[in-house]
Amino acid sequence: MRKSWLLALVALFCLSIWSLLLAGCSSSGGMAVLQPMPQPTQPAQPTPAPTPQPADPMPQPTPTPTPTPQPAPDPAPQPQPTPQPTPDPAPQPTPDPTPQPAPPTTVVPHFAIVVSQDNTIATYAIDPATGELHITSSVGSGGSTPVSVAVDPTGHFAYVANFMGGGVSAFSIDADTGTLTPVGSPAVGGDGVRFVAVHPNGKFVYIVNAASNNVSTYSIDPGTGALSAVGSPVPTQHTPLSIALDPKGTYAYVANSDVNTISMFAIVPATGALAILGNPVTVGENPTFVTVHASGKFAYVANTVSQTVSVLAIDPGSGTLATAGDPVPTSGTFPIAIAGDPSGKFLYVANVNTGDICAFAVNSTTGALSPIGTRVPTGDAPVSLNVDPSGKYLLAANSQSDNVSVFAIDPKTGEITSAGPPTPTGKTPSSVVTIGKLINATPSN
Repeated sequence: MRKSWLLALVALFCLSIWSLLLAGCSSSGGMAVLQPMPQPTQPAQPTPAPTPQPADPMPQPTPTPTPTPQPAPDPAPQPQPTPQPTPDPAPQPTPDPTPQPAPPTTVVPHFAIVVSQDNTIATYAIDPATGELHITSSVGSGGSTPVSVAVDPTGHFAYVANFMGGGVSAFSIDADTGTLTPVGSPAVGGDGVRFVAVHPNGKFVYIVNAASNNVSTYSIDPGTGALSAVGSPVPTQHTPLSIALDPKGTYAYVANSDVNTISMFAIVPATGALAILGNPVTVGENPTFVTVHASGKFAYVANTVSQTVSVLAIDPGSGTLATAGDPVPTSGTFPIAIAGDPSGKFLYVANVNTGDICAFAVNSTTGALSPIGTRVPTGDAPVSLNVDPSGKYLLAANSQSDNVSVFAIDPKTGEITSAGPPTPTGKTPSSVVTIGKLINATPSN
């Protein structure tokens, strides 16, 4: 009995030592541990110690347990800001979808160009308020004895007919100063170049050849203004002195001075070439100048020797002419030039022998002429008239007093009054033409 108790005590002691060694080995994590041999079953003790389990030969890292996802706790309710009223945005102007019209414009007088038989061509600035002329430049005409000048509708180019030689000279016009610069070589034309006119579309020039009894057609280079011949000259009757085109550029009419007729032509739109329209129409004696009314419905002819103006109706379909009433006396002697105002209400005739101008009101329905007041004196021997594009002033080239007269036109009555003393020109001025300028119109109060 005592021996059994001692054996049990020794076993218990050994077990305690073993547990201490095992605990130290587990703490060091690196020492190998021997597994204990199984022991025989001992009599039950009051509180037997548990049998220790051998450790793994090599300690394994303890796996990290995967945490079980927990629902996130509801956040504590936060106080919400009190909603503030959103201010209305400032009202924006609604764009007007309707296109705004361009500012209104009006035409004012800008330049006058005068050719004189001393072989010069001069530019004058026109004072829009008074009509006074101020010379800005003067150049050679490019030929001998210039007798006619015309400008294209844009006012960019001028053309001069040189009667005694040199054909028709072309010039570019400076838009600011009016200075003329020669362009290319003169157009030859025919014999005795007497008159020049530009088509309303600005693409063609027509040259009346008094000695060769025909009309030459030239095309205009739109960039330079230089001229190029279009076909052959078209015959007229004897001694053509002037040509006029209707406002649409559909028809042309030529005054044949020696045979008292007007030749009629249709204009080919693509080329500007002339095609004869029937037989010429008889007018008064020695017709020197023909013009077409602004409406395109009537033509007027100055008959120098018979001292009358013929009124002709234009057929709108064919372009042919028909007499519209008796010729109208001019009261002055030797009418030689005619000018109409842009509105078509008034017509003015220069009487070369008496040195004056007579004015007429135009009936817009019939074309009939009614005298306005009495003849108004000019300088000596007026041979050319021109109303500026605004209709405000009438200019007369006085061939024997070597000057240009300017007259103000009453827009209601058509009466003319002198706008000041005549302006000196070159020797024997033979033709005058004006150029207008577009400006923004001043609104009336």
